[in-house]
Amino acid sequence: MLLQKQLLRIERIDHLIRKRGTGTPKELAHKLEITDRTLRSLLAQMRELGAEIYYDSHRMSYVYSKPHRFFFGYIHEDAVNSIKQVN
Repeated sequence: MLLQKQLLRIERIDHLIRKRGTGTPKELAHKLEITDRTLRSLLAQMRELGAEIYYDSHRMSYVYSKPHRFFFGYIHEDAVNSIKQVN
């Protein structure tokens, strides 16, 4: 259950980053109902997975340096093959 909870939080952070609606780190932690420390840990995990995330103080939101999207879940092999053909 712990892993599922972390993945859901990462997906929510990802969604808010793409919308540029995270707010300040303190506001984001509040939105997610987590501590500042847990937020830092989740952001570190996202970075370890390859996300280039930084806090833009002008926009008052975390942003991606490059377009990025997290997806956790089941995907059919046909869809994987379609993605491979595009790349």
